[in-house]
Amino acid sequence: MSDLAALIPAARGKAPADLILKGGWVVNVFSGKLEKIDLAIKNGIIVGLGHYSGKDELDVSGGYVSPGLIEPRVILATAWSGGSVLKEAL
Repeated sequence: MSDLAALIPAARGKAPADLILKGGWVVNVFSGKLEKIDLAIKNGIIVGLGHYSGKDELDVSGGYVSPGLIEPRVILATAWSGGSVLKEAL
């Protein structure tokens, strides 16, 4: 099964995601709003926001989840090193 073929059913809620972050405040970098909503992850990729069930569920109530928000020092370190620092970290 291709990666996409595994991601779509999880995104639609038809198959369980690998990990659900439950009850946290999601920082929506597009709207600039905070949303109290669950975040579903499959194969290391965020597949959706909403009400999901998964193999593992982590209660992050009271915490903040910021998909797509990268700490600025990571970008600078990557630029200065030509990407080698980021490759080593991953």
